[in-house]
Amino acid sequence: MDTKFQFGVFLLAILIAACTTDKVVPDNPFEGFKETVSLEANNDTELESGSFAQLHRDIFAPTYANSGCHDGQFEPDFRKIESTYNTLVYHPVLKNNPSAGFEYRVVPFESTNSVLWERLNNDIDGQSGIMPLAVDPDSDWEERKDEYLHMIRTWIENGAPDIFGNIAEEGNIKPYLLGMQAYADNGSSLSRDGGNGSILIPTDIEDLGIWFSMQDDGADSRQIRGKLYLSYEVDDFREIDGHNLITSAQIVGAGFEGEDVLFSHQSFIELDSFDKGKVVYLHLRIIDPESGKFLWIPGVDSPDYIKEIFSFKRF
Repeated sequence: MDTKFQFGVFLLAILIAACTTDKVVPDNPFEGFKETVSLEANNDTELESGSFAQLHRDIFAPTYANSGCHDGQFEPDFRKIESTYNTLVYHPVLKNNPSAGFEYRVVPFESTNSVLWERLNNDIDGQSGIMPLAVDPDSDWEERKDEYLHMIRTWIENGAPDIFGNIAEEGNIKPYLLGMQAYADNGSSLSRDGGNGSILIPTDIEDLGIWFSMQDDGADSRQIRGKLYLSYEVDDFREIDGHNLITSAQIVGAGFEGEDVLFSHQSFIELDSFDKGKVVYLHLRIIDPESGKFLWIPGVDSPDYIKEIFSFKRF
């Protein structure tokens, strides 16, 4: 057989194998399973005053995400907690003052350099008005305006941390989660305590599989590296017994906002060493592929209801 022909066949086989390997997808354990867990705080959730979770629940969502305003028709998008943060912090401005004195909507630690703060207090160009331009009947902005302004300014001056307590860096939005789903070793779906609490696992289940959907502004999601740590203590961040995050496959499932997202990271946990009835907390230690720095999800400063979402309990 001709040598060149043999080499061509060999090269073609390699290319086919490489393409096939990259597209291998396991059976989707979430197919037809639409139960979702939300990062949004409900009205009964106790939140730390001035936290981003509280700002979104009590101010941005009811006051600014009204019809025809910041409801997704134009930015900032205040409908969801993730979209609110990502269209505010280190996000370039569209409307500026006559001297073009503002670069970003929110600059961590600098309220006076944040156009959000300026627009809440002044008409920046004499024709844009002071935000909010209109207030829905169910908003208590007028009654609590001074309190809310103080909360927003304090949040900015404290670094404008996200819902997990992480502070953004200029030009580099940190990796963030779009969703988390868990399944049993028999492929069955697992419910949560109260619908949005700890993952409930029957004692006859031996292994737990957890999938994470991650996103980064400057890298493919599979370039995000990290480990999963488990602890009986809610804020125990000792880096021991870490579980690797595997990125060899991808599946589609429901994210935190109910939409279909790509899950690219998975971890498997043997359950026989965990006591029945005790809550086990999950801590993700993620490495930012751009800066090389790490962040914890959830973090010490994350709201308690978020920490409960990242937990499981055998029963």
